[in-house]
Amino acid sequence: SLYGFPAGATTFTVTNLNDSGPGSLRQAILDTNATADDDTIVFQSGLSGTITLTSGELVISSDLTIDGLEATVLAISGNHTSRIFTINFGTTVIIEGLTIKEGQPAGNGGGILNNGTLNVSNSILSGNSADSGGGIFNNEGAILTMSNSTIDGLKLDHLNAGAGGGIANTAGGTLTVINSTVSNNWAVDGGGIDNAGMATVRNSSISGNKGIGGIFNSGTLMVINSTLSGNFTIWGGGGILNTNGPNHSTLTVINSTITGNTASDGGGITNFAGNILILGNSIVAGNTASMGKEINNFGVFTSQGHNLFGENGASEVEGGTLATSDIVPTVGISAILAPLGNYGGPTQTHLLVPDSPAINAGDNALIPAGFTTDQRGFPRIQAGTVDIGAVEVGEAGATDIPTLSQWAALGLTALLLGLSGWWLWRMKSSA
Repeated sequence: SLYGFPAGATTFTVTNLNDSGPGSLRQAILDTNATADDDTIVFQSGLSGTITLTSGELVISSDLTIDGLEATVLAISGNHTSRIFTINFGTTVIIEGLTIKEGQPAGNGGGILNNGTLNVSNSILSGNSADSGGGIFNNEGAILTMSNSTIDGLKLDHLNAGAGGGIANTAGGTLTVINSTVSNNWAVDGGGIDNAGMATVRNSSISGNKGIGGIFNSGTLMVINSTLSGNFTIWGGGGILNTNGPNHSTLTVINSTITGNTASDGGGITNFAGNILILGNSIVAGNTASMGKEINNFGVFTSQGHNLFGENGASEVEGGTLATSDIVPTVGISAILAPLGNYGGPTQTHLLVPDSPAINAGDNALIPAGFTTDQRGFPRIQAGTVDIGAVEVGEAGATDIPTLSQWAALGLTALLLGLSGWWLWRMKSSA
């Protein structure tokens, strides 16, 4: 377990996959709600499969840790008729090692509606849908931390309403996403994440989301050591749209990579008037839009320097002034970044290719305190100077880390060569 069980707390064991009754998860939650303790729910060893909810969502009203076996082993389904969990106000909950899927309530929060303090780790949220917050809806005053988890394939139910296909963080909410993937979700505002409160995304990948791109920010958002790739919108801000909220919105992007996103304007980022955009040590290149291919800025844009913008000699930054240390490469995107893939670590990234102009071109002073690794968890500073973007490759540049398929290809090649040699030997021997 990632989290230790609280001293003196009661541990309840789920022994079956039933919706209700003795040994069920629902009964265990009812039992923990009846106590004032910080209890724990565990699952009987060897239990696997899906708990399908047929009598409504699971409401948690007492501090609780749900310690799942493993997300690939045990799932909870809303049966396309209800959400899975509601966390009540004033309640602290930890959910670890579960798949939360097929939630579909008449309201917000397809998988989880959080009104308290929630930590989700080593879990998968998939195939949920809602009005807002297809995966998780984080309410006003609520605190949500998601780590080492995946939110995938979620959508909002109404074309003209809803925000945050993966996560919706409302005004007054606090969101932290760490070492996680938010991918292939859909919403009108923020295909991946809609943030109207305070949010930090670090060491994470936001990719393949649709609606208003990867992230829709109308609050305060910091993106560090993260990748936004392949997100899409027919409006502005393919990677991130920084727009008006109750107050002026602030978006800060440090040591991150924003590439391969598509929009009508601001393929990488659109920053609306009155809002603040700050970038340092980051790559915004290889995006697609009819205006401001990389950035379309109408607000306050501050480059802290050592960013890489555009390709083939054009920055494609509209309405903003670059710092003297920013780089506008003369080469195309293929000479800067490798395709999105698995290059080590828990999330997908774009590796810097050999001789990429982003290598050793950052500013060590811009790295936030306490950040000693890149997005993958590899040492952040190599060869003395930080690289620009989410990934650190060191002095010479990237050598692709072989994936299983690559090793398989090498093995197959060796096998074929061996068989070829054997066949030639056999033919000579029989001649």
